[in-house]
Amino acid sequence: MLTTISAVILGALLLGSWVYCVLTGLAARRYLAQPLPDRETQEPISILKPLAGLDEGLEANLRSFFTQDYPAFEILFAMRTAADPAHALVKRLQAEYPHIPTQLILVGEPPWPNAKSWSLHQMQQQARHSLLVMSDSDIRVDARMLQTLAREFADPKLAVTTCPYRAVPGPSFWSKLEAIGMNTEFL
Repeated sequence: MLTTISAVILGALLLGSWVYCVLTGLAARRYLAQPLPDRETQEPISILKPLAGLDEGLEANLRSFFTQDYPAFEILFAMRTAADPAHALVKRLQAEYPHIPTQLILVGEPPWPNAKSWSLHQMQQQARHSLLVMSDSDIRVDARMLQTLAREFADPKLAVTTCPYRAVPGPSFWSKLEAIGMNTEFL
């Protein structure tokens, strides 16, 4: 009797997982089929980048934001102290791209339970533009990302959005397994 109940529960969970996968696939397909608004916009954008340490690929990830094909943007970086290993990297990129407006904000120890939320709050207070893009340190983008977001925000009905992304695995088996899971479930 117990085996039959276990089999039914396992079957229901498996069926639920398959239904969820099909629905996420349909939602992703619907999202990707939506055309961007035709309106061109050049609204200035502030990019908020909370940092803590040197993630794998951090330099390439940050560089992808410095090389955006968009006329008006700034990048704000936040970290707790200048002793953070990412500090020297950000300083080097700022020197390499002096034409890109940037701010490096040292936020200190967070008085809030969530350090990233504290960093985002501090960057938002310093941002010069009302259109904000928040991006974690492990994100790498193509040069058209800000153009795409600005066109989406040209729609006055849109107040917030998120961008699907693709995980790129590292060399380990576990990293590859994590990337497969993220890429199949995230959209």
